[in-house]
Parts: sequence; structure tokens; C-alpha cells
Amino acid sequence: MKSAENSGKAKSQGGTKKTPRLSIVIPCFNSGKTVGKTIESALCSSFRDFELIMADDGSTDNSAEIAERLGATVLRLKENKGASNARNAGARQARGEIIVFLDADVALPKGALGRISADLEDEGISCVQAIYSKNCPVGNFASQYQNLYQFYNFNQIKAKHIQIASTYCFAVRKKDFIEFNAGQKTAEDGEWGYRLFRQNKAILLDKSISVQHLQKFTMKKILLRSFRISADKAKSVKGYREQAATDLGKTHHGKKKVAAILCSPVPPLFWILNAGFFWFVLREKGSLFLLKTIVFHEINYLAFLAGLIAGTLRGGAA
Repeated sequence: MKSAENSGKAKSQGGTKKTPRLSIVIPCFNSGKTVGKTIESALCSSFRDFELIMADDGSTDNSAEIAERLGATVLRLKENKGASNARNAGARQARGEIIVFLDADVALPKGALGRISADLEDEGISCVQAIYSKNCPVGNFASQYQNLYQFYNFNQIKAKHIQIASTYCFAVRKKDFIEFNAGQKTAEDGEWGYRLFRQNKAILLDKSISVQHLQKFTMKKILLRSFRISADKAKSVKGYREQAATDLGKTHHGKKKVAAILCSPVPPLFWILNAGFFWFVLREKGSLFLLKTIVFHEINYLAFLAGLIAGTLRGGAA
């Protein structure tokens, strides 16, 4: 299958010219270690009516070659401008009725695409959000911790419809798609999801769709990520006061999480606020893993707090 440089026609699986039900758009930058598994997981799906588009964001590794070999249409973007720009480019090429954004380090279970298609048979639903599986194929502590943390947070959301997007696996009707803010490099999907919500696009959280995260994390990477996301969130709150006032029950940034961040310098209060997560970790991984988690989780939340302070100060200065 031929690649395209900033343009080109994507082809549906099976070689037909009819409009596919789904267009899977994978933004990718130097993800050669995982993107093959991501594409293979889609190809192994029990649902077949889709096309595969990989938007290569100026990769310097063999990501594009891997995707082409597996039959995806590759959009070769000349410059590395970030995931938002890559998603926008992929969405412009998509021919399907539904765009499924899928990160290049995520593996789909066989029934995921069929479930997404079925969810969107309901004309009242515009978007579908999946969750991460609690089962992580990467064995080091940081990766296992991050995976359990993300799984737990999304499972604490009680609302059926949410006000935020996490585009590691997120579907939107093409007619309802709006472009990402290409200038925003961190937490851009959350801001994008809230804009969808404000346009009265219903975002269904389907917890039955759980995908595997293939990325290998380190403690340093998690802490830097937490700081950056929190700093950006603090700045964006100034521009989205309505969201800050109303969305906490409909996102994975719940009121308890905010309270835990603010109480992270006070261990006893922090431990109480996170008792549910700690109990979940104990059940899943045992006491030794729990002890490591208690220590690192507090450090992680201190990074969140530092990011909130830095973001607030920067926002005030702006």
C-alpha cells in the first residue's frame, strides 16, 4: 500500500471502494517498538469494515515502514508538530463514517471495534471512550503502577456520559469531528473533548472496551508527565471556568483526586483519600507492590501539586 506525504487516499481493508464504517487513525512519532503490535491488533479484529491510517509525525525510526508493511496507509508528515496535528491530518484523510483515534502503543482486543460500531448505532451518541485494561504486558514497576492507576481512575467515573476525551482509544462520528488545537502539546485531548461536550456531542464511556497499554514507563517519565499535565490543566482552568466547576464528576479528574493532590504534603490525609486505590492495588498485586505504590503514589501526587502551582503562576503571569 502506498504512503502519502501530507496527502493521499486511504484504502479500506479488503480493497473495496465503498465507504468503510470505521477509519482507524494512529498518530505516530518514533513508535517502531509498538506500532506493529497496535496495527496487528486491529487486523486481528473480529470486525472487518475499517481502513487503517497511520499519520507519521516526522518519525526518524522505522515506524512508517512497519505500518506500510502491515497494509496501513501512511501519511508522512514533513515535520514533527505533535499528536494533535497528526490526528487532524489523519482525520482529513479518513473516509469512514466513524473515526477511531488509536495511540501507537495500544493493542485492541478482538471485539473492541465491533463494540464501538454497535455503540454508535445509537444516533444519540456522538463519541465513544474506551478504558485501559488493568492487565499490562510490560513487567517493570513503573509501567504496572501507571496502568493500574489509569484503570482505577476511569473506573471511578460513575457517569454514563463524560465531558472529556482520552484519545488512546476514542471514537467520534466524522460529521461531529472538530479539529484538535495543534498548538497545545499536553492534555490536548481533554481540552478537545470538552469542546465536543460544549457542542452537545454525547461522549459515551464504555468500560466494556478495555485496551492494553504497551508503553514502557519509568518513574522519571511518570513524574514529568504528571507535572506537565497538571501544569497545563491549571492554565486551562482559567480559560474553562465552566468545565472546572462542573466536570469533576464526569472525568477521571474527580473531586477526590483533586483533594488528594492538595493533601499530598500531609501523608495521613493523603493515605486516607487514596485508601480505595491502595486496596485495589493490594488485591491485584499483593503487599510488596502495595508498599512501593504507597511511597511512589505520594511522590507522583506531589509532582501533580508542583505542576498545579507552576501552571497557576504561569497562567497568572500570562
